[in-house]
Amino acid sequence: MLGLILLALFLIFLSVAVHAVVLARMMVHLIGSTHLRVFNVFRVHALMLFLVFTALLASHLLQSTFWGVAYYLVGGFDDLPTSLYFSLSSYSTVGYADAVLPPHLRMLGPLEAATGVLMFGWSTGYIFAFATRMMANEVSHK
Repeated sequence: MLGLILLALFLIFLSVAVHAVVLARMMVHLIGSTHLRVFNVFRVHALMLFLVFTALLASHLLQSTFWGVAYYLVGGFDDLPTSLYFSLSSYSTVGYADAVLPPHLRMLGPLEAATGVLMFGWSTGYIFAFATRMMANEVSHK
């Protein structure tokens, strides 16, 4: 049991670390990009939001993959595709019941779901802050 708790804490830490790095890098590279103002504002905003959404989705998929590989390595499932499928359905809180962890590993699923909810919430907050700042910069430069 202690081993599972330590594994879950490690995976949560890894998820938070990946998300923090992705968000921080986007903050530095995208919000601070003044050279993009020479193009059509709508296109720039659309491109920047596309990049933010793509990077965030990639971050979430990477985090879910960490959990899926961990499920496979600890014997949660017999094959990696099922482990990844279960992980993504848990991380996104969809929670299909067609793949279930063995009883001794079941506490990992809800912990992954809680991590996913927090990471999606963090992403939502970031998107809102990013869009607000992007619009405020355009207003202040008019």
